[in-house]
Amino acid sequence: MPYTIPGEGNKDYAPLMQPYEIFVKIKKPSRGIYIFERKAIPLPFDFSIIVGKIKAEASAFGVKKIEFYLNNELKHIDDSYPYVWEIKEKGLFTFKIKGYGKEIREDEIKIWII
Repeated sequence: MPYTIPGEGNKDYAPLMQPYEIFVKIKKPSRGIYIFERKAIPLPFDFSIIVGKIKAEASAFGVKKIEFYLNNELKHIDDSYPYVWEIKEKGLFTFKIKGYGKEIREDEIKIWII
């Protein structure tokens, strides 16, 4: 049931709830050293060293799709959860994800795949 504030009129049923915002974060690889998909050692800075293949994972809500980039080159688009892409390339990259909803949000990390 709506409530009334003097001079303000009727208010929403859930006045303390805020509309959710779009959220996008790289879940994997996060800061650390990975050996064949497993995080072996965490690192204190925004960099990952990866030995072997790795499946990149994005954590997100409020999005319609996630785009995966290596050095600003679009590599994969995923429009359903879980947002995953297997990186098969080797080298030094800036790995970035972009989430598209009402807004566009990004997250990125430097990675070295050997």
